[in-house]
Amino acid sequence: MKKIFIIVVLIILTGCNATYKLEFRDNVLKEKISIQDNNLKYFTDNKFYAIMDGASNFVEYTKRVKNNSVNFNHNYSFKNYSNATVLKTCFNAYSIIEEDDYYILSTSKGIKCAVEEDSVLLDNLKIVIKTNHVVEESNANSNGKKSYEYVWEFDKNDYNDAKIYMKLYKDKYVFNYNNEFVILISIIAGIILTILFTAFIIVRKVKNAQKV
Repeated sequence: MKKIFIIVVLIILTGCNATYKLEFRDNVLKEKISIQDNNLKYFTDNKFYAIMDGASNFVEYTKRVKNNSVNFNHNYSFKNYSNATVLKTCFNAYSIIEEDDYYILSTSKGIKCAVEEDSVLLDNLKIVIKTNHVVEESNANSNGKKSYEYVWEFDKNDYNDAKIYMKLYKDKYVFNYNNEFVILISIIAGIILTILFTAFIIVRKVKNAQKV
């Protein structure tokens, strides 16, 4: 039951298509899996684990149910992401390491949670990693320079060769990741306009007083 959770989630996400999202911000990795279905009994009646490490270290996903949807969320540090159930379920081997000035995420070839024996479970699989770290190198199919999202897209014909690789700087960050610069400029502009307006009112009052 515990082991097949990720497979079940990926299938139900979009029927025969799936998307897995991970945000790597500073030293925190935020995982989110969203499921929409008319019958959520299986998900509401069972426990699902973000981490299954050893015989007793089980960490449950935060689960939120609303109407016909259920969301599973969990935040990892860089170090404990290596214990993520997703990685253990979907890849035969993977590496999450720190090397000199970099973080490096890499997997072996093949996504085993997309296939089961000779059956293909997913027609298409999209993996999205969003990060505020400067990415030195990746094998992503595409990346959004403004959204800072790196996207891998696979279909049933290339699951056996599918592989994830990303090399990021530890201490170099992208500019204006969540529009922080725009927000800062807006705040500064607002303060300046307030000061100018206040000064205008004061000067006007002084001039009117002098005329009297």
